[in-house]
Amino acid sequence: MRYKRADIDSLNLSDEHFISLFIGNEDYIIEAVKSQSIFNPNVWKKTFNKSLTRNIVRADIIHTYLGLALALKSYSRSQKVQVLEFAGLQGYDERSKLLSIHLKELWSQLQHTRLKRVDIALDYEKIPNRVLKALQANREPFKWFNSTYYKTVKEKKRNYYINVVAYDKALKDNLSEPMERLEFSFSGAFFKDMYLKDLPKAIEKMEKAIKKKIGVTVKINPIFSHA
Repeated sequence: MRYKRADIDSLNLSDEHFISLFIGNEDYIIEAVKSQSIFNPNVWKKTFNKSLTRNIVRADIIHTYLGLALALKSYSRSQKVQVLEFAGLQGYDERSKLLSIHLKELWSQLQHTRLKRVDIALDYEKIPNRVLKALQANREPFKWFNSTYYKTVKEKKRNYYINVVAYDKALKDNLSEPMERLEFSFSGAFFKDMYLKDLPKAIEKMEKAIKKKIGVTVKINPIFSHA
């Protein structure tokens, strides 16, 4: 059977006690960016190339011994819950390799944290027209700068289950070879009460959802070979 390989590019996990993994550990430095008494949005913007949204009530940057910066944040809707972000696992650069190494080191300690968001990347030299045509059967393309978002009629800014975007990956990351990326972003509502330990089951569910939307059988690679 022919199928398209895909990769987990971003993994967001949620828990009430993430900060305890890093406090008092010499491998980490915690930099507070937003709290009741601190507000340094420019630091966040410079580090992650995105703005601190108003619904983020607490934000910390976790600096690791590998030179990585991880985003740790809490939202206004559930202020006791912290979200830890591993973004850019499939970036074709040294940072992505180091991020995978570090995630692997933490893997056993994260098993009982909730799946908050998972981004699945399908990379092509050029996204096939038949794939885009299938997406547009029930979604409208909306172009914003160098990205094209595919939204249903009922959606506005965000879908709390699945968001779909296509963009020129080579242009974005200055790659030497042409590459376009079709990205499916699965949010917490899609996973319901799934934890990191349930990732194999979540992968099966995501593969089925992607096939339903583009008519292509997809096999999602493990983040690393021994996860």
